[in-house]
Amino acid sequence: MLAPPMNLLTTIIRKKTGNSEQAFVDHVVDFTFDPARGKVKAMREALQRFGLMPPIRTLHPEMTRAEVAAAVRWLFARYDYERELRALKQHQRHEDDHSRKK
Repeated sequence: MLAPPMNLLTTIIRKKTGNSEQAFVDHVVDFTFDPARGKVKAMREALQRFGLMPPIRTLHPEMTRAEVAAAVRWLFARYDYERELRALKQHQRHEDDHSRKK
Protein backbone atom coordinates (compact mmCIF):
# COMPACT_ATOMS: atom_id res chain seq x y z
CA MET A 1 0.00 0.00 0.00
CA LEU A 2 1.44 3.37 -1.05
CA ALA A 3 -1.04 5.61 0.76
CA PRO A 4 -3.90 5.38 3.25
CA PRO A 5 -7.25 4.18 1.85
CA MET A 6 -9.02 7.11 0.21
CA ASN A 7 -12.36 6.46 1.94
CA LEU A 8 -10.65 6.58 5.34
CA LEU A 9 -8.59 9.64 4.48
CA THR A 10 -11.62 11.46 3.07
CA THR A 11 -13.73 10.67 6.15
CA ILE A 12 -11.09 11.88 8.59
CA ILE A 13 -10.52 15.11 6.70
CA ARG A 14 -14.27 15.72 6.36
CA LYS A 15 -14.63 15.22 10.10
CA LYS A 16 -11.74 17.58 10.88
CA THR A 17 -13.10 20.25 8.52
CA GLY A 18 -16.57 20.13 10.07
CA ASN A 19 -18.00 18.14 7.15
CA SER A 20 -18.08 21.40 5.19
CA GLU A 21 -17.58 20.81 1.48
CA GLN A 22 -15.90 24.18 0.97
CA ALA A 23 -13.55 23.73 3.95
CA PHE A 24 -12.73 20.21 2.74
CA VAL A 25 -12.01 21.39 -0.82
CA ASP A 26 -9.96 24.36 0.37
CA HIS A 27 -7.85 22.22 2.69
CA VAL A 28 -7.21 19.36 0.26
CA VAL A 29 -6.40 21.66 -2.67
CA ASP A 30 -4.01 23.70 -0.52
CA PHE A 31 -2.39 20.55 0.86
CA THR A 32 -2.09 19.00 -2.61
CA PHE A 33 -0.11 22.00 -3.88
CA ASP A 34 1.81 22.70 -0.68
CA PRO A 35 1.93 19.66 1.63
CA ALA A 36 3.42 20.33 5.05
CA ARG A 37 3.48 18.39 8.31
CA GLY A 38 1.70 21.22 10.10
CA LYS A 39 -1.24 20.97 7.69
CA VAL A 40 -1.81 17.21 8.13
CA LYS A 41 -5.38 16.40 9.18
CA ALA A 42 -5.13 12.66 8.67
CA MET A 43 -3.97 10.25 11.35
CA ARG A 44 -0.41 10.85 12.48
CA GLU A 45 0.18 7.10 12.10
CA ALA A 46 -0.46 7.46 8.37
CA LEU A 47 2.15 10.21 8.16
CA GLN A 48 4.65 8.01 9.97
CA ARG A 49 3.90 5.00 7.77
CA PHE A 50 3.61 6.66 4.36
CA GLY A 51 5.48 9.93 4.80
CA LEU A 52 4.48 13.28 3.37
CA MET A 53 3.27 13.32 -0.21
CA PRO A 54 5.16 15.43 -2.75
CA PRO A 55 3.47 18.56 -4.13
CA ILE A 56 1.26 17.72 -7.11
CA ARG A 57 3.38 19.96 -9.35
CA THR A 58 6.30 17.58 -8.82
CA LEU A 59 4.45 14.82 -10.66
CA HIS A 60 2.02 16.85 -12.78
CA PRO A 61 3.28 20.41 -13.32
CA GLU A 62 0.39 21.15 -15.68
CA MET A 63 -2.34 20.53 -13.06
CA THR A 64 -4.36 23.59 -12.14
CA ARG A 65 -6.04 24.37 -8.83
CA ALA A 66 -9.41 24.16 -10.61
CA GLU A 67 -8.67 20.63 -11.86
CA VAL A 68 -7.60 19.49 -8.41
CA ALA A 69 -10.65 21.16 -6.84
CA ALA A 70 -12.93 19.27 -9.25
CA ALA A 71 -11.37 15.96 -8.22
CA VAL A 72 -11.63 16.90 -4.54
CA ARG A 73 -15.32 17.75 -4.93
CA TRP A 74 -15.80 14.31 -6.44
CA LEU A 75 -14.10 12.76 -3.39
CA PHE A 76 -16.40 14.70 -1.07
CA ALA A 77 -19.47 13.39 -2.94
CA ARG A 78 -18.11 9.88 -3.53
CA TYR A 79 -18.24 8.44 -0.03
CA ASP A 80 -21.27 8.15 2.24
CA TYR A 81 -19.93 10.20 5.15
CA GLU A 82 -22.23 8.82 7.85
CA ARG A 83 -21.57 5.21 6.85
CA GLU A 84 -17.81 5.77 6.61
CA LEU A 85 -17.81 7.59 9.95
CA ARG A 86 -19.55 4.63 11.63
CA ALA A 87 -16.98 2.26 10.11
CA LEU A 88 -14.15 4.53 11.28
CA LYS A 89 -15.51 4.60 14.84
CA GLN A 90 -15.87 0.82 14.83
CA HIS A 91 -12.30 0.47 13.56
CA GLN A 92 -11.03 2.82 16.27
CA ARG A 93 -12.87 0.84 18.99
CA HIS A 94 -11.33 -2.36 17.64
CA GLU A 95 -7.86 -0.77 17.67
CA ASP A 96 -8.42 0.48 21.24
CA ASP A 97 -9.52 -3.00 22.37
CA HIS A 98 -6.50 -4.55 20.67
CA SER A 99 -4.14 -2.05 22.35
CA ARG A 100 -5.57 -2.80 25.80
CA LYS A 101 -5.03 -6.55 25.34
CA LYS A 102 -1.31 -6.10 24.84
